[in-house]
Order: sequence, then structure tokens, then C-alpha cells
Amino acid sequence: MAGGTALGLTVFFFVIAVSFNRMKPKVYTDNSETNILLNQANRRYWSLLWFGMAIINSCIAVITVYALSLNGTASTIVWSLGIFFFSVVPVLGIFYVHFKLKQFETTLLKGEHEILYTDDDEYWINGTTYNNPNDRSVMVPKRLGIGTTINIGTKTGKSIYYGLFVFVALLLIGTGWMGVQADFSTPTLTADGKGTVSIKYPMYNYSFAMKDVQELKLVDSYPSGGRRTNGVATDTVAIGNFKFEEYGKSKAYLVKNSPPYIVIKLPEVYVLYNAKDATETERTYAELQKGSGIFH
Repeated sequence: MAGGTALGLTVFFFVIAVSFNRMKPKVYTDNSETNILLNQANRRYWSLLWFGMAIINSCIAVITVYALSLNGTASTIVWSLGIFFFSVVPVLGIFYVHFKLKQFETTLLKGEHEILYTDDDEYWINGTTYNNPNDRSVMVPKRLGIGTTINIGTKTGKSIYYGLFVFVALLLIGTGWMGVQADFSTPTLTADGKGTVSIKYPMYNYSFAMKDVQELKLVDSYPSGGRRTNGVATDTVAIGNFKFEEYGKSKAYLVKNSPPYIVIKLPEVYVLYNAKDATETERTYAELQKGSGIFH
């Protein structure tokens, strides 16, 4: 999911960066040389900004995946830093480019005898959305505020504008669907008869070899001090990556208040599992002891 989202956003930012090469030249003064310099600066700075945002977005994807591999405080810190950079750095970049260009514009226009001011009122819908089919520029400077906006009068502009809505909608639908699956799915534990045990659950699949099991026991009390590092924790279930006082780092697939619970000790992690029905859990435990069979 992180990779797909990063790829989509990177392509989006890249298209915007390339689109600045087609930005409509703006007339600032009757001096052609000054106009050329200012338009070149606008294209260069805004293109580099969006290209940089594409790189930052890719780095954020790496940070996200790395954060998911950690536990406890380290995961929270890395995740927070990723959110901070993704939220703050692009905003700072937009402010920097805007004021840099304004400063450059003020310097070049100082001393010019005739400065020209143009304003295409008829192309600004509600004063903020630019729709000019006669302008080939995909990205144009905002009329109000700082930064740039999309010219939805062009085919590329329309694709970017409406594509962004589709992308966000698909992202929300995908996230919502995974949430629904998590709420209504039940962990399934199976063994392939060759010594491999697999637990299936949306986003939290896990497998291990029976030969790596160091301890296998059935307990009646729910583990205390459960702290979720990544996973699903509700009043009824605890599924995902947790840290418990008795076991430390654990992969939990637990239905709360439904003892008994199977505890499996592996070299670097504990696996805790149970079914809603006690008889089912006991049967699974018996099959695990035999080292073969299929369990639900």
C-alpha cells in the first residue's frame, strides 16, 4: 500500500514538474530580455520544487515502511518524523520559491520605465480556479496567495485535476475496505503438513517453521500489559504487533475474554493465538503438538 501510494504521488508530482515547461510566458514589462529572464526563472524554480517533492515523497514511503518494521517508541518517533517532513518541508519549499521569485522580480523590474499589469478575469472561475482553453499552460501562478494552480482548460490539466480526486477516492476506498476486512475477518491458522504453520489475516499474515518453536503452551489468563505497536486493538480482539509484560515482542491473534490462549515461543518473537470458541482453541493446540493438520 505504501509503495503504491508513493508511486502514484511520485508520478503526479513528476507530471506537474514537466508541465511547468509549458507554462505560458507572462509579460512583466516592455523589456523583452527582462521578460525572458523572469519566465525562465519561474519555470526553473517551480519545476525543481515539484521534482524535489517527488523525491521527498519517495523518501517518506521508505520511512513509512521502516517505521512499520520497528516497535514501541522507535516506531512512533520515525513515523512522526516522516509525517513532519511530508507536511512541513513541501510548505516551506513553496514559500521559499514564491518569495525567491518575488525578490528576483522586484530586482529586475527596478528601474523599468513601463511595467505591464494583466489580469484575465474571465478565465478565473470563482476567482480561484483557472479555466482557459486558449492557454496551453498546464500550471499557472495563483491569482491570490502563493504557489501555482492547474489550468483545467487543458486536457492535461483536466487529467491532473480530476485524476487527483479519483486517486484520493481510490485511496480512501482501499483504506476503508481494509478496515472492513479487519473488523469482519477471523484469523486462520493452518499447517501445510511439511512443518510450516501460517496465520492468515488481512495485512498481518505470518508464518513460521515448527522446528523453530522453542516452547508451546496453553494458558488461561490473557497476557497483561499489552501495548500495540502496529495492529488492531479493540474491546474484543488484539491482532498485529504487540508488546506484553510476560512475553515482550509478540505477534498477537487474540480474541479477548475467550480463554484459553496458545503461546508459541520462537527465537525472536512470541506468537499468541486463540479462537472465539474454547473447544476450537484446544483442538488447534492439540494439532500443533502433533505438528500437522489444518486449524481455524
